[in-house]
Amino acid sequence: MKRFILLSNRFMIMAVLLRVLLVMLLLRSFRPMIPNKKGFQNLSCLELDTAKQFYPKTILTNKSMGEFREVGSCFISFKGIETHAELDEFVSVVLKLVDEFEGYFNRIDFGDKGGNMLVFFGCPVGHENDLERAFDFVLALREQTPPLTSPMQGGGNKDVSLTSPLQGEGNKNVPSHPGGGLGLGHVSWRAGIAFGSMYAGIVGIPERCEYTTLGNAVNFSARLMIKANFGEVLVAESLTSHAKFTFEHKGDFQYKGFSHAVPTHRLMSKKSVYERFHVDIMIGRQAELHNLQAWVQPIYEGKFAGIAYLYGEAGIGKSRLIFEFYRNLENMTWFSCQCDSILKQPLNTFVYTLKRYFNQDNSDSIAERKAKF
Repeated sequence: MKRFILLSNRFMIMAVLLRVLLVMLLLRSFRPMIPNKKGFQNLSCLELDTAKQFYPKTILTNKSMGEFREVGSCFISFKGIETHAELDEFVSVVLKLVDEFEGYFNRIDFGDKGGNMLVFFGCPVGHENDLERAFDFVLALREQTPPLTSPMQGGGNKDVSLTSPLQGEGNKNVPSHPGGGLGLGHVSWRAGIAFGSMYAGIVGIPERCEYTTLGNAVNFSARLMIKANFGEVLVAESLTSHAKFTFEHKGDFQYKGFSHAVPTHRLMSKKSVYERFHVDIMIGRQAELHNLQAWVQPIYEGKFAGIAYLYGEAGIGKSRLIFEFYRNLENMTWFSCQCDSILKQPLNTFVYTLKRYFNQDNSDSIAERKAKF
C-alpha cells in the first residue's frame, strides 16, 4: 500500500513537471512584440510606418519596460451616440485633440456605465505642463462638442445609459452641419481628471499586453467621472491652485478608497489672458526703455512705427521691460497677442486677442459669443 502511494506521488510530480515543460515550450514558440533593451522585438516583419498606425512611435522605440512618472489621468464618459458614424466622428474629434495636446489615448470601452474613454498626459512623453495640457484638452473638447446639460444643472448620474453603437448602421436621421459632417451637438459627456505619480509601461502577459498606467490617480479620475453630471469636468482640490484656470467648488464627497470626504471642484474655464502685474520699481534697462519710447513716437503722428523685436535669455526681464513700456504709454490702444506654448497652430495668438477684445470667455456658449461679437 505504501509502495502504491509512493508510485502515485511520483507520477503526479512527473505530470506536473511535464505540464510546466509543455507551457515553457509553448511560450518559446510565441514571439510577442514586447520591449527589451533594444525596443520592440520582431519589428523586422512589420514596417515601423505600419506599426505607427496602431501605436505611437515613442512606445514602439521605447527601451524600458516601465517607469514611475507624474501622469494626468482623464476619464471621459459619453452618451447620445446611436450609430457607428456618430461614434466615428466623436472619437475622431477626441483623437485629434489628444494628438494636438500630445497626450496618449489609452482605450475606449463600453460597459454598465455606458461608453467611456481613458486619456493620459505625461506618458509615454512627459512635459513640464502636463496638467495644463489635460485641462486644455477637455476645454477644447467642450468647445467642439457643446454639452447637452449645463454644468450647473443636475441630473447627470440619473441617466448614464448609452445606446449601443452597434444598433442602427444608417445615419439618415443624423443632423448635419454646414461643414458637411454629422455634427456633435447631441453628444453629452462628463469627465474626471486626477494627477499623481504612477507606473507607466507595458502591462499584461506576453501574449496580450498593452502600454498603460497603474496608480491611484487612474482609479480616482474614474470615480470623479462617475460623480460628475453630464457637462461637468471634476477635479480634486489639490489641482485647483493652477493660476491659468477657474474652478468652482461642487462639494465634499466620500469616494471609495478614502477615509474622509474629498473636496471636489468643477473645472469652469481658462482665463483669457494670464497677466503678471509688477508693483516694484524697475532697476536698470533705462536705455532699452528709452529706445522703445522713441520707436513708438511716429504712431502719435499717424505714421507706421515699424516692428520692435525684443529677445533675450529666459528670466532676463523681457516681460518686466514690456510692462514698464506699456505702463508709460499715453492715449494708445494696446493689444496683447498671447502665444500658446502647447498648441502649435497658426493664428492662435490672434484668436486669444480677439477673444479678449470682445470679452469672450471659454465657458460662453456659441450664442453668447455671437452676442458679444
